[in-house]
Amino acid sequence: MAYLNLNKFHYFGFDESPIGGNSSGLVLACTETDDSRLIEKRTNLLKAADYIHLIREGEEIVVPSLFNMGLNGLSSYSWIRSNRGRSFCRQRAAHASIAQLLMESEVDPRRMVVYIDEFFPPEYTKELLVEYMQRFYGVNLPRPNIQVIPGADRSIPLVNFADILAYRIAASFRRTQNCYTGPGQRLPMVELFSEPIVASDQRVSTVAEEGRETLAFLLSA
Repeated sequence: MAYLNLNKFHYFGFDESPIGGNSSGLVLACTETDDSRLIEKRTNLLKAADYIHLIREGEEIVVPSLFNMGLNGLSSYSWIRSNRGRSFCRQRAAHASIAQLLMESEVDPRRMVVYIDEFFPPEYTKELLVEYMQRFYGVNLPRPNIQVIPGADRSIPLVNFADILAYRIAASFRRTQNCYTGPGQRLPMVELFSEPIVASDQRVSTVAEEGRETLAFLLSA
């Protein structure tokens, strides 16, 4: 009997948070680990929106900090601001951003196992991500290594971490927008964390024009 050696894999979790207001962009967060416990399915994990609701209801609840995520197996995270651009929606543009975040990790693609909170039909996401990485980077990402799961931010701890981090980073953009709007136009804000996070150190540059052209070609095929 053959056994799959999970120790050879490196796991990535992805989730997004819209910036809101007049912005068409979103923050896409990528979390990383070699710890297979963070991809084990759980039930009823609290995502950022749940913490916001509980805090507004007056509940005293501890929101996982970046430090606590590290203690529980998170090895690194990165993020990118994904804008709509051209004639395709920001969710389609996010596929190129996912590829860029993966390539920034410098992990051998054969070791990559990717978990994405579903925002497009799973097969669409798999095909577009695989084709984009092949055409733009010349990299073969195995299709079976891409898991697109509805509600992954409530069931896969690694994606749950990405959800919380994406919300928190997007909140910094919302806070900036509020500085330039009137009282009646301010975006709702809930600060989930008490300690600072140096998110700028983990930011990845947005997709280059050549990448957008590749994405546009694949979407028109």
